[in-house]
Amino acid sequence: MPFVEFKRFPWGTLILALSLIIVYVLLSQETTYIPSSSLYEYALTNLNPYSYVTHLFVHVGILHFIGNLIPLILFALVFEMAVAWPHVVSVFLFSGILASFIFALTNPFIALIGASAGISGLLGAALALKPKQALVVLLAIPFLLSFIVIPGATYVDDWYAGRLQSDQQRLRNQYATALNASQYNRSAELQMHVQQLNSSLHQTDKKLETTQEGKSREESVPTDLFVHIYGVLAGLLYVYLFRRKQMMASRKEYLELGDYLISLIRGIAGRKRKRGRGRN
Repeated sequence: MPFVEFKRFPWGTLILALSLIIVYVLLSQETTYIPSSSLYEYALTNLNPYSYVTHLFVHVGILHFIGNLIPLILFALVFEMAVAWPHVVSVFLFSGILASFIFALTNPFIALIGASAGISGLLGAALALKPKQALVVLLAIPFLLSFIVIPGATYVDDWYAGRLQSDQQRLRNQYATALNASQYNRSAELQMHVQQLNSSLHQTDKKLETTQEGKSREESVPTDLFVHIYGVLAGLLYVYLFRRKQMMASRKEYLELGDYLISLIRGIAGRKRKRGRGRN
């Protein structure tokens, strides 16, 4: 049996992935970080009922975003092998909203940001219907993120910040030169050039400030374990409520995995006993 078996195009995975990407690109405003003002406007707070949905689509920083986007795609793909695309979107939203609601009840003064709860729901749902594939993905993700995705994103982020600093210094020098020249040359063309340089410098300063602020914010914002647990349980609950027959059918895979694990443990224990008898 192939590891990936799609009967239809994975529209649910595509919709969720594009939603996260589009929101991040639009709110980050040509930088690698979302400004704090926009971030906390969409973060989960008890004062804003819409934030139970909006917080799922914003992220603290580029590493947080990439670190959520990859698991979302992989777990959604596994889950979508077993269900139609509306269930993929529904599990993400159902798990994200329910888990964040429980989080808000137990942490009323802490803002919540990120798609983790919804992704955890997709994990729980994938484990319920496609346990073999979900477990492989679950074990592979830490290595994929740690050794490929996160180092690559960090390199791009550092390169972009360095480019902004170079642009800032270049524009400062050009602006200072043009401003000095404008004291002796009052032509409209030169005055317009000075204004354009000033505007470009202001935009670059703002981008660099957002980037530096985002880096500092991403390093200091903690990850909550419990909201991930709530998300997994919510995903399992969704499958139990709406795809119970499929959930019961997947028990065969769990029995096969259990038998394989038991035989593996017995084999390891047997080899240890043989080595023990061979020693003096």
